[in-house]
Amino acid sequence: MKRLLILALVAVCSTVAFSQDIIKEQPEGEVECRYRLADIYYVSGDYAFRSHVDAGAAYVVNGTDGNVYIQNPLSSFGAGSWVKATKRGENQLVVALPAMIFDGTIEDFNGQETQVEWQMKMLRLNDAGNAYEADDSQQELVLQIEPDGTIAMQADDVVGLVDKQTNEWTGFADLGARFETINEYQPSLPDDIEERTEQCFINYNYGQFTRMAQPAKAAFYDDRVFVLMETASSQYWIEGKVEGTKVIIPANEYLGFDKNYWQSHIFLTSASYETLMDDGVQYNKYTLTGEDIVFDYDAATKTMTTEQAMLINTGKYQVEYLTEYCEMELKPLTQVIERPQDPAISYFRPYYEQDDWGMVEFQQAPMTASGEYLPLENIYFNVWFDDQLMTFDPKEYINLTNPMTDFPYLFTDIQANEDEGIYPDFEIYGMGQAFYYYRNNVSRIGVQTYTIGNNGERLRSNIVYTDGSVVSNINHTTIDNNQPDAIYDLQGRQVAAPRQGLYIVRKGNRISKRSF
Repeated sequence: MKRLLILALVAVCSTVAFSQDIIKEQPEGEVECRYRLADIYYVSGDYAFRSHVDAGAAYVVNGTDGNVYIQNPLSSFGAGSWVKATKRGENQLVVALPAMIFDGTIEDFNGQETQVEWQMKMLRLNDAGNAYEADDSQQELVLQIEPDGTIAMQADDVVGLVDKQTNEWTGFADLGARFETINEYQPSLPDDIEERTEQCFINYNYGQFTRMAQPAKAAFYDDRVFVLMETASSQYWIEGKVEGTKVIIPANEYLGFDKNYWQSHIFLTSASYETLMDDGVQYNKYTLTGEDIVFDYDAATKTMTTEQAMLINTGKYQVEYLTEYCEMELKPLTQVIERPQDPAISYFRPYYEQDDWGMVEFQQAPMTASGEYLPLENIYFNVWFDDQLMTFDPKEYINLTNPMTDFPYLFTDIQANEDEGIYPDFEIYGMGQAFYYYRNNVSRIGVQTYTIGNNGERLRSNIVYTDGSVVSNINHTTIDNNQPDAIYDLQGRQVAAPRQGLYIVRKGNRISKRSF
């Protein structure tokens, strides 16, 4: 009897010895930011949902004490704590269980706070087969070390969070988690890249009815070309190798971990696509190909073109793109003042009497008719109802302070607030401009864009109508490029139709007085 009691005590002591207390401070050692993959369960209200995690951070420390430490070992619950894994042989790591993951306050949907202590344990299906429960027969999580250094759970293992007091599953669990090393090529910027950088612009198809363009930067070397396509983020430099008349960018070029906003690993990935329509909106459906991206390259003119599609993507296994570039062209930026390309109607919602509104959305490439870059701030637009130039009146468009005929591109009259029932009449959808109208006696609606020339003249596009027609004049009358930008009365109020009297006229950067 005494012998059995001693054995029982040894078993209890062994279980305690192999459990882990919570580790809240980062252990000493070399830190890696690995690529996290997992199928997960997580709770929301009274329900648990299954989802997939891809491209998130998995911070791993190769400890100075010879152990390996993993932060947030459960992809489904970011507690911020660490677990210790000891090495077993050449290709395994062992995490002793239970491991304390979280001791703190949990707040429910009603704002009620509860103090909890949650442990990581192995899980198994309950007898009913409809939920997981703690599997106390397993006191360790065994992780495999793959040949490339990736740390992975075994295929059939399920690990989750269990309440320390009740031993009940909390609803958080991981299946098949992987912490991959990142071996894809990452651009290595030369020390003199700032001195070599030139202003360029790129134009590309991004799934709408017109091409888009934006400023970019590039640095040209004999054997390499570096391009910063997103000038707002210095992180997204891409690198291509020059091979004769080609520039080749390796498949899934790694652009780093974005810890400030996306909290994901970012890659430049190649893709194939098909163009689809959804409720009148054209878009591209992408499939990742994993191929190198190949540009045709003219070193003399510093021009690069490709027929491929590529994505700045959060991850390398599934399509979760930040920006899309199809059939891209890069060339030096030259500022010219010319008329803009024609706009493209991307969506038209006719007026329905029961709703009392219709809507037009259009895209405008920031490019001139000759294909040069035209900054968005230099683009304005007018709206035509049938053959009449439209002035929007505050009596009908209550968020305007004055009648408006000329609008800066990407204009919004007020910020939407659905909770307070505030809806703008002019909205921005990505790179699309939209406006609403409230009359049923219009057969077609046209959009025309223009820029201001060096002498204050208006350089106009054609008028593009919702019925698909494109015209350069109205009723065979040439549009007056010299009409005023705006007319104000002597109290400074803009007027659409001046009556007899003296007014202030603005045309470009010129101000004059005129009698009507």
